[in-house]
Order: sequence, then C-alpha cells, then structure tokens
Amino acid sequence: MLGFEQITKPMSLRDGLAHALRTARRAKGVSQEALDTVSSRTYVSALERGLKNPTIEKLDEIASAIDMHPLALLTFAYVRSGKHASVSTLLKEIEEQVQLLIENEESLSSPKATPSLKK
Repeated sequence: MLGFEQITKPMSLRDGLAHALRTARRAKGVSQEALDTVSSRTYVSALERGLKNPTIEKLDEIASAIDMHPLALLTFAYVRSGKHASVSTLLKEIEEQVQLLIENEESLSSPKATPSLKK
C-alpha cells in the first residue's frame, strides 16, 4: 500500500534509510548475520540504528543481498522524511528528472559543451 506516508511521523533521511534497511531485511526474513558476505553484523546494526551512512556501493551490495532494489530503500527513506507527499508523486518526479538527464546526456558530453582548461 502506498498510503503509509500519511500515517507515520516524518524522520530524518538518515533515520529513514535506517528504518528502510531494517524493515526490508526483516520483511525478507534475513538476519543481520546472514549479510556477512557483504558486511559485518556490527556495521549492519550501526546502519539500521542510523549511526552510520553507507556508500552507494555498500547500499547496493546490502540491497542486493536482501533482494531489494536500492532505489526502493531510498524512496522509502525520502517519503518517510516528509520531503515528498507520496511514493507515486516522488516516482513521477524522479522519472521526469531521469528523462531530462537522458535527453541531455549526449549534448552535454560533446566537446563543444566541455569548457576548455587552458591556463
């Protein structure tokens, strides 16, 4: 259900990501110890308590280990933070922004668009 954001108290992004990691891991029935191929139990525990922030690579590894896309975890964290009204509006905004990036990717990487680094 996409309405969870209306019945929960907003939290910081760090706490939202911590909550997302813990919720996803438990929902998938994965113990912290079972993630030992990607991270120590101590590190996972610190992430889930909001004491540490993972790198994008570490988030991807942990998400893969619990069979969850890292963007699902981040989306949950952003909605829980109160920065977006709902999952559907956030995903629509993301889709539009990614499309803009795709459309402008080539024009920005052409030699004409790259400023000269002459001294």
